[in-house]
Amino acid sequence: MIGTLSKVVGLASLLLVASSADAAIQKKLIHMTVYSETGESAAFRAIDGQPVSATNETLKLSYRIVPEVIAPDTVRYTIYNGYDLESAAPIEVIEARADGKIHQGLRASFKVSVTTVEDRAMDINPLEAPSDNDKALKCCVTCGGWRYCCTPAAGYCCTVSTACGLGCRVCN
Repeated sequence: MIGTLSKVVGLASLLLVASSADAAIQKKLIHMTVYSETGESAAFRAIDGQPVSATNETLKLSYRIVPEVIAPDTVRYTIYNGYDLESAAPIEVIEARADGKIHQGLRASFKVSVTTVEDRAMDINPLEAPSDNDKALKCCVTCGGWRYCCTPAAGYCCTVSTACGLGCRVCN
């Protein structure tokens, strides 16, 4: 009896894992814009928590920007020094509502805005582990001395389009 029960439970667990592995999950898709100090801009479409970067080699500035949806219409940008990846401390935190208004922090040399935050059903396999090739996928565009990049997590896409008329989209 116990052997039969454990087989039934094991089979039920296997079916549950198999059915949820390809299920669509709800994620927040953030439409955001980063504005440089010289007026150029880059619009990103990124998933909640997916970092983007802005680097200007001439100015020796690099930022890793992590957007996080903290309310239905509010995004918190945690900004890190892109040259100091070992540091866990952010250099700036900016909160912005999804109203298109431009916000600037005290330490970062750029401004940010959020146009919209939307729920999006994503068909991904949440049990799939990222491969080593995932790190190679990157979408980067240069505009006005700034190089804007995003790297999608496994199962996601990211998009960058700039005021210079250049853009890219990559899916992982």
